[in-house]
Amino acid sequence: MRSSRKHKTMLIKFIMYFLLVSPRNLGVEASLKEVYYRKVDNRFPSTMDKCSLQTHSLISAPYKYIACATFCTQNANCHLFCIKGDACFLFSTWVTADYLGTDQYYGFTSCYSSWSYAKNLAPIAVATMSSPYDPTIYNEYQAINGYYCSLYDSCSLTSPINNPWWLADLQKVYVVSALIMKPRDNNYCLSNIEIRFGNSSIISQNPIFATYPGVTPFLGIVLTVQPPNPMEGRYLSIQLLGNDCLSICELQIIEA
Repeated sequence: MRSSRKHKTMLIKFIMYFLLVSPRNLGVEASLKEVYYRKVDNRFPSTMDKCSLQTHSLISAPYKYIACATFCTQNANCHLFCIKGDACFLFSTWVTADYLGTDQYYGFTSCYSSWSYAKNLAPIAVATMSSPYDPTIYNEYQAINGYYCSLYDSCSLTSPINNPWWLADLQKVYVVSALIMKPRDNNYCLSNIEIRFGNSSIISQNPIFATYPGVTPFLGIVLTVQPPNPMEGRYLSIQLLGNDCLSICELQIIEA
């Protein structure tokens, strides 16, 4: 009897996990081993294979989405898993829940990202930046397009000038608690930064939200910067102090 109850409990938990990560629940955050996954657009640039980690067969898996999620949680570098047929694909790609996909076809049946935070204001921002290095490739919206692989043309990049900046106009006043930022994996053009947030479109007139002195750590790091208390404002700026370029690959502006 005790064994029967144990198996019944395990089955119920298994079914609950399946329902949580089911592709039918579009946009619902799901929990598996304290890692949260959210369904995202399943169309990616053809160069996404540069961020591929592993491929697993799901032929014998009773619940493909649970099995694939488990493979992802077991790989420390996995931030995205995708299903196509009986195959599970793991990627180190950073994707937000607001990613809109691309016309370049590297498609799957469905994909789930663990790099997703509630109340991300970045998609509504009107972005500008100082002197783009190449506006046709490294423009300001590359910092908030919801996608970053290891290719640097999915990042924003300014020309090397004195105190380069990137600015987000949220179009109205919000209370913001954190900024979550993905720099380039090669630690390029993101060091000694000052973040300001307030109601003026003039950067220097807004109070400091947070600072990050020194050099950004290498490989896979995500910077989370927070003020002592949530702050209210409309304009959020990231400025590198010194004569250099500024590069941001992806960021999320978290509403309090």
